[in-house]
Amino acid sequence: MFACCLALLALISCSSGGGELDESAPGPGPGPGPAGSGGQWSDPLTWGGNTPPESGDSVFIGAGQTVVLDTDTAALDCLRIEGTLVADSSLNVAVTANCIEVLSGGTLQIGSESQPYDRRATITLTGPRGLHQARAEDNALDNDGVQRAIRVMDGGSLKLFGATPGLLRSKLSAHASAGATTLALADPVDWQANDKIAVSLTDFFGVGETEVLTLAADSVGNMISTTTGLQTFRWGLLQYPVDVAVSGSAVSLNPGTFTPASPSTPTVLDERAEIINLTRRIVVQGADDVDWSNEGFGAHVMVMGLQSVAQVRGVEFRRCGQRRAMGRYPFHWHMLSFTPADAAGQGGGSFLGSADPADHFLQDSSVWNSENRAVTVHGTCGVNVSNVYAVDIKGHAFFMEDGSESDNQISGCVAMKVRDPGLTHRMKVHDNLASGFWLTNPDNTITQNSASDCDGRGLWNSFADRCFGHSRNVGIEPLFIVIRQFDDNTGHSNAEQGIMTEFPVADEAGNLTSRRYLERYTPGQEWEFTMRRNITWKNNRSGYRNRVMAARYEDWTAADNNSKDFEGSTLRGAIMSGTLLIGSSLNNATPFMDPTRSGVASYHHELNFEDLTAINYPYSAPVLTSNGQFVHGGGVFDGADLYTIGVSLGLARSPGWRLINSHPGYLTAPPYFDGFPLQINSGANNGFRHWSIAGATWDPHGYWGPAGNYLVHDKLFYTFGLTSYVPASPVGFNVISTPDNFSGIKPIIIDNEQSVLSSFRPMRLARLDASNLEIAEHTVGDPNVSIFFGGKTSFTVAQGGRYKLTLPGTPLPTSSLEMRFANAYRSTDNFLIGLPWPGTVPVAGRLESGLYGLNLSTAVAEGRMRVFSNTGNSIVDVLTDSTGSTIWQDNANNCVWIQHVGGLTFPISGDPLSDQNLERLQILRLYPQ
Repeated sequence: MFACCLALLALISCSSGGGELDESAPGPGPGPGPAGSGGQWSDPLTWGGNTPPESGDSVFIGAGQTVVLDTDTAALDCLRIEGTLVADSSLNVAVTANCIEVLSGGTLQIGSESQPYDRRATITLTGPRGLHQARAEDNALDNDGVQRAIRVMDGGSLKLFGATPGLLRSKLSAHASAGATTLALADPVDWQANDKIAVSLTDFFGVGETEVLTLAADSVGNMISTTTGLQTFRWGLLQYPVDVAVSGSAVSLNPGTFTPASPSTPTVLDERAEIINLTRRIVVQGADDVDWSNEGFGAHVMVMGLQSVAQVRGVEFRRCGQRRAMGRYPFHWHMLSFTPADAAGQGGGSFLGSADPADHFLQDSSVWNSENRAVTVHGTCGVNVSNVYAVDIKGHAFFMEDGSESDNQISGCVAMKVRDPGLTHRMKVHDNLASGFWLTNPDNTITQNSASDCDGRGLWNSFADRCFGHSRNVGIEPLFIVIRQFDDNTGHSNAEQGIMTEFPVADEAGNLTSRRYLERYTPGQEWEFTMRRNITWKNNRSGYRNRVMAARYEDWTAADNNSKDFEGSTLRGAIMSGTLLIGSSLNNATPFMDPTRSGVASYHHELNFEDLTAINYPYSAPVLTSNGQFVHGGGVFDGADLYTIGVSLGLARSPGWRLINSHPGYLTAPPYFDGFPLQINSGANNGFRHWSIAGATWDPHGYWGPAGNYLVHDKLFYTFGLTSYVPASPVGFNVISTPDNFSGIKPIIIDNEQSVLSSFRPMRLARLDASNLEIAEHTVGDPNVSIFFGGKTSFTVAQGGRYKLTLPGTPLPTSSLEMRFANAYRSTDNFLIGLPWPGTVPVAGRLESGLYGLNLSTAVAEGRMRVFSNTGNSIVDVLTDSTGSTIWQDNANNCVWIQHVGGLTFPISGDPLSDQNLERLQILRLYPQ
C-alpha cells in the first residue's frame, strides 16, 4: 500500500474544520508524493518503486515535480499540487478525490490552448459534507470550503482545455411538436450520440420548461435525434414584419415589404428555440451520492489571488454548487482585486489590481444541475466569461457578488431554467427572484447573452449605492457608475421581466430597495450610456423595466411580452429609438395573462420613444387593475401613469412613430371619469380611488387624430364649449380630438403648507356655463379613505372655460393660496376661475412666470409678473379686462374671481421639449392685502 511505503509522512485528511474560512489559507500540510522529479502516475518508479496511490490516500506533488496522469486514479483523499499534474493527451483519464488544491507554483493541466484535449477526462470530487455553520448577516451557511473543491491558491494555475465541436449552440429551423425526437437545426453540427442538449422555452414561463435531452445518434448535417421526446411544443421559424396585415397580422413567415420608422430598426423576429450542447471532453463533477441527492452538496471551483491562473475552455461542470453555502459555486473567482473585509466587516477594501484576461477566462463550457449558482465573479476585475451555458441552476446563475466587480466581460453566455432555491435554502433574499444574470456593477461588458425560463428576471441590473460582503469597505458606488456596454442581449420566457435595471440591494441580507436612482450620473450630461439591440419576448411581467437616468436605448426588439414591453422612470428624459415592437406575433398559442396588451409606458414621459415601429397592437377595452389603482387598455401607448399634472405634453418628445395594424393606445381617464366605481372596496388605503390623471393629452404628431390637437375624454366637463372636435377611433374609445387648448392646474397649496399636504384634502372643481351655472364637476375626494398617491391631484381646464374651486370640509385659507398653471402661457390662453378666500380678509395677489429671485418691480418691468388689482365689482369686470389684472373678491360667497390670461415672458433655456419648457409653469399667489 502506497501509504505504508511512505510511512514517515503522515497521511493528511481534508476534513472540514468548521467556521468561516480564511479562503486563501492553505489546506492540509504536505502529504506523501512522488519520488524525485516525477513521472507517469501509473508507474511505480514515480512513487519510489511503490504501488501508485490507493483509495483513501492523500497525495502531495511537490515543487519541481511533474506527474503525467496516464490512468484513472484511485479514490483519493486530498490531492495537493505544488509542482505539475498534467494529463497524457493521448489517453482517457480520471481523477477522483475528496478535494484538490493547486498551491502557489503548482499547475493542474489537461490539454493546452494550442492542442485542446480530445479524449475524455473526468474529475470527480467526493469529500463529505461536514460541518456547516449559520451566518449572522444573511441566510447562508459557512463551511471551510475544502471538501469537493478545486481550490486554486494565489500563484497556482488551473489550465483545462477541452476540444469542442465546431458549433456548440444553434436554434431550431422548424417547429418541433410535443413528443418530437427529431429536431432540425439552423446549422450543421458535429454532435455525438449520448451528448446532452438543452432546449429552451419558446412560450411564456410556466408553459413547459427547459428540457435536457440525450442524443440518440451522431448528428447528420443539421438533424439531431433524441432518446426521448419533447414534453411541449417549441417554435422554430423566423418571423418577418410587413407593412400590410394579412389575416389580421402584420407578421409573416416569409419576408415581405416592410418600411420601419428608422433604417436601423430590426427587421426580423427570432423566437426560435435555442439548442445548446452541454457535453464536453473534460468534466468536473461532484459525487452522485447521498450528500448530493439529499443535501445538494456538490463540487466547486474557487480561484484565489491575483497571481493565480485560471484558463478554462471546453469544460463541463455538473452536480456542482453547495446548497446554501456562501462562496461554494461551480466556478468562482474570489477577491482577486480587493483585500477582503474580515469576519466582523472591518478592514480590507484596498485595490490590488485587475486580472489579466489572458490568464483568467472561462469559455466554451457548460454548467448544469447546480445547487448554488453557475459562475460567480466576486471582488474581481478583468476576467473573461464567454460562451458558457448554465442550465438547471439554483439561485442567480451568472453572479457578480458584491458590486466591486468591474472591467469584466460576459459575452455569448446562456442561462436556462434558473430557479428559486426555496425559502429555507436561499442565501440572499433576492434569490427568491433567481435570474439568469445578476449584475451589480455597471462598469462591465455584457454582450450577446441570453436568459430564459428564470423564476426572476432574465438579466437584472441591480446597481446599489455601495458594495457589500467582503467588499463592503471598497470605495466604489456602483449607482454612480456609467454602464460600460450592455448590447445584443436577450431575455425571454421569464417569470418577471426579460431585462431590468432597478431594485438595488439594500443590506447584507439581500433585501432590495425600490428607491429611484435620484442622484445617478452627472446632471446635464446627455446620454451617459447607450444600450443597443437588446431583445425581450414572451416574458410574464413585461419586457424591460428601467429606473436609470439619461439612458439611450437603440434598436431594441420586443414582442409578445405580457403586460407592457417597456416601462420606466428616469427623472430625466431617456430616449428609446429605432425600436421594433410586436404586440402579438404568430407564436401565439398561449393567450396573454393580462387582458390588456400595451407597448410602452413612459412614466410621465420620462422615457420617450423616437422612431418607434409598432405592429399588431389592437385597441382593447379598459380594465381596472386588481388592486384598483389604474385603468389600462390596449394599444401602443399606456397612459395610466400620466398623473403628475392635468395636461400631458410629453409626446412632443416621441416623434416618428410608424403604426402598422396598431392603435396608438388607450388613454386612461381620471378615476372620476373612467367609468369604473370610485369605491372599489373598503379598508385602509384601499377604498375610494381619489387622485388625478391628465384629462388632456397633446397629440403633436397626429397619432390619434389631426396633428397638434388635444385628446380629451368625451365628458361634458371637458367637451363643453369646444369650438370643434372629432371622435378618436375606434367608436366607443370615448376620446375626442380638438384644436382647442387645454391647461393643467396643480397643486393647490393653502397657508404655506408643504405641497405634498395639498393631496390630503378633498377638492372640487365645478365647470360653469356662460351664466355661471354649474354644468359638470370633477371631484378629488378624501385620501384618508382612498388609495393614496401623494401629490397626484390635479385638474384640467379648457381654453375659455369657466370654473369654480372649492375645498369641501377644509377651512378657508387666511394667509396664502398658491396654484400652478401648466400650458397656459400664450397670450391667447385664458380661463375664468373662482378660488376660495374669506370675504373678511381683503385679498391681493400676483401671477409669476415661474422664475424666482427677482424683486417685484424688476419682474413686472420685464413682463415676468402680473400684479392683481382687487378693483372689480363683478365677474363682468374681471372678464372685460383683457390683461387679466382685475380680480373681484366676492365677499358674500368667500370667493375671488380671476381671469387667467397668458402672455408673461418665459425665457426658454436648454431643451425646448423639456417639461419645463413645454409646460412653462405660471404660479398664482393670493395673500392678504
